[in-house]
Amino acid sequence: MFRETSKHFDRDLDQILDRVYGANADKRPVPDTNAASMRQLVVRREQGSLELKLALADLRDRREKSQSTLRMTEEINFLQNQISVLRELSEQIATLRAKLAALDG
Repeated sequence: MFRETSKHFDRDLDQILDRVYGANADKRPVPDTNAASMRQLVVRREQGSLELKLALADLRDRREKSQSTLRMTEEINFLQNQISVLRELSEQIATLRAKLAALDG
């Protein structure tokens, strides 16, 4: 029984060694399908990672632009309010001048 097991073991070991070390130099080794699928998976993940990085960069740019636009809008609203206040004050000053002119008159 040991001899039969030993023969099978030796044959399996020889096949493994031939595949790993290339006993038949004229034959190309058959690529491992798991290794090939793993490479494809890694390539897909790298592509996905690159696409994600580009999308995140685009999202950051858009966020910065929208925040800048929001700040500008707030600043414009503030300045418009200030202009309204200055116009009201100008009207009040004109009214007070008219009253003073009438009193001096």
